[in-house]
Amino acid sequence: VASHRKTVHTLSEQLFALCGQSGEDTLLAACHVMRGASSMIEGDLATASASFAEVVRLYQPQQHASHGYLYGLDSRIWAMASWSNIQWLMQHDPCPALTTAHSALAHARELNHIPSLGVALLHLAVLHQFANQREPVRQASSEMLTLAQQYGLPLFESYAEVLLGWCDADMTRLERALARLKHAGCMLRYSYFSAFPADIEMQAGHYTAALTRLEQSLQLCGQL
Repeated sequence: VASHRKTVHTLSEQLFALCGQSGEDTLLAACHVMRGASSMIEGDLATASASFAEVVRLYQPQQHASHGYLYGLDSRIWAMASWSNIQWLMQHDPCPALTTAHSALAHARELNHIPSLGVALLHLAVLHQFANQREPVRQASSEMLTLAQQYGLPLFESYAEVLLGWCDADMTRLERALARLKHAGCMLRYSYFSAFPADIEMQAGHYTAALTRLEQSLQLCGQL
């Protein structure tokens, strides 16, 4: 989440090499998640998509159900949630992306592993934000916010507040949440979230302010 892309890439490839040596499917599924995540943040969507698809192929519910407790997130849920966003970007038809996102959410509800449920809700909300669908974004983000407050997950709370701020065109709420993410060092996708104020400015007819916001987000892309 700190967006240290080179470090993530190096570590994920080292981990993948170890997985290949071990030959254990349990570990291999988790390794493919890390390779997929690393490729995704580098913009290599084809490799990321193939890696996440391999996680889904390898994942066995009974054998791998403990992944959430071993690694912090369930491998299949993390893979499918992330994969849904890639499918949206790579395909003209939004249906596969939504199907994948809802499958991840259904699995998260079944496992009742709270961080994995948060990841599924976050990616579903982002997917609907891509489509400019405020009510579905509000529904997923409100549930994420409730979970975050109930279980003490401040990062998920901040992500939910960012998305809800966008939904309601609440610039104060949005900027406070962005500041909390930045203070916590959560810079992954920060350039994307930092463009939300530009959308609010544009919807209000403040085009010069919107362009300034977008320029700032583009500068962040180069810095990160």
